[in-house]
Amino acid sequence: MLSRTEAADLAEATAGLDLDKLVDCVKACGFDENSYLLNHPDLQSAGTDAAQALFHFLAHGYAENRTFTCGVLPNGLDGIRSLARFNPDYIVRLFRSLFFAQARNARTAERLWKGIDPGLIECLRAMGGSPYVVIGDSHVSRYLRRTSLDERWLAALPMVCDGGSAIKLADKHSRTGKRILQWARAMADAEHSFNLPVFLKFGGIDAEFLWMRTRIRRGIYRFSVAEFTDFAYESVACYGRFLDALANLMDRRLLRICAAYPAVLDDANWAAGFLSVQRASDQGHLAGELKKTEIPDHSMRTHLRRLYNEYLMDMCEAKSLAFVDDFSPFIDQDGNTDELYYAEHHGRDFHMGYDATEERMVEIIHASIHQ
Repeated sequence: MLSRTEAADLAEATAGLDLDKLVDCVKACGFDENSYLLNHPDLQSAGTDAAQALFHFLAHGYAENRTFTCGVLPNGLDGIRSLARFNPDYIVRLFRSLFFAQARNARTAERLWKGIDPGLIECLRAMGGSPYVVIGDSHVSRYLRRTSLDERWLAALPMVCDGGSAIKLADKHSRTGKRILQWARAMADAEHSFNLPVFLKFGGIDAEFLWMRTRIRRGIYRFSVAEFTDFAYESVACYGRFLDALANLMDRRLLRICAAYPAVLDDANWAAGFLSVQRASDQGHLAGELKKTEIPDHSMRTHLRRLYNEYLMDMCEAKSLAFVDDFSPFIDQDGNTDELYYAEHHGRDFHMGYDATEERMVEIIHASIHQ
């Protein structure tokens, strides 16, 4: 049962709309009030029940940048769009909130891999979105942003390749490389021409974890910058061969090749972070090998990523590909990763902090879309 104030807030927000129809449309997008409530302890503490949680979302939550997950993109979004003529400002904001909730659904990537429907692109643009594709490792999540710099909002279509590395993309046995090329071929063969910017976010795994695995496999226990640069050169060269194949399938002017982010795992947590992304069957052996292996400190690891990105930038220039520098904006005056961008997880995660990077990432994405 809604309080008088809650009922008034809901009526004001949804003015001009049939509430029953609105609820049906939101449900068609996969909104689950129980999941929404579970993800927001403040609502639980306030005594909100599931029915109230739905009305809270309709009255307030859609505009509060709350994090939750809905169904698979783009289920139900056309229905939301159809209501825009009754209350356009509200519906556009509601549409955005539901779009982001669907984009966070892990199953959305599986659908996008099968092809991106031109109808979805048209729908996003009609609702004020600026759609773009992001393909890469788990850092793809940092390209899903809600802030706008102009009248159009950023509508990322994320396609995650868990554990994807740049050096392996051109390998004939690479499932990730094959999958991207199959997707690009399908987009090229589609009835409607494909014209979205495509960001490719690979290299971070190579510049740190894969390089270390390679050292262990080869028994190279002493650290050497020269040995790293040889590895980086090989990784970028392999990545370049893959990009040549990709550019044969789609307009190279659509491609945006992203740098590797700065290192953010601190020294005390590096080994645990490295082991967490390895196969369970390998962890015992790798833990023993790490004890014999010289691991560069955080400052040096950031320097190594800078070297990797320099190779990557040179490769892009040689191939007339757009390079996205999402490394330099997060470096402090001493050349290290600015602590601001990993303070929220205290260096215990290998991803950049999401909230702290909001402003810079929005600027980077916005500029790259229009370059």
